[in-house]
Amino acid sequence: MTVDEELQVLDESIRRLKIEYDVYFGGGSKKPPADTEWRVQSLLKKYSDSAAPSMDAASYMQAFPPLQEAKADWLKEELKIPSRGSYNGVAIFAFPLAQKDFDARKNLTLRIQFYDRPTLVATSPAAAKP
Repeated sequence: MTVDEELQVLDESIRRLKIEYDVYFGGGSKKPPADTEWRVQSLLKKYSDSAAPSMDAASYMQAFPPLQEAKADWLKEELKIPSRGSYNGVAIFAFPLAQKDFDARKNLTLRIQFYDRPTLVATSPAAAKP
């Protein structure tokens, strides 16, 4: 199944889950929709990611020399940046996606959720084709 097909299944499953919960909370079903909820959670986990642990930084830098070009420290989980401060760092994320599918993307969106600030959203168009 392609990524687009899986995302369509996820979208349909979320709609179905909402309907099934409405029926459950309305008294029309005696048990919650555990199967549909499991399917939604499985697909969400597949397309969710968190940064690689900072303790693995040296291994990644050795395995992927282009990362060394960033010349920045590895971002650590739970990093605290003072108000009006800034920080330059590196983080690695992996997605279950073939290189050709990644190269064919229309854009890339990165959302960073902060504890005490609104979510930061950075969007980049697809890479130019040679």
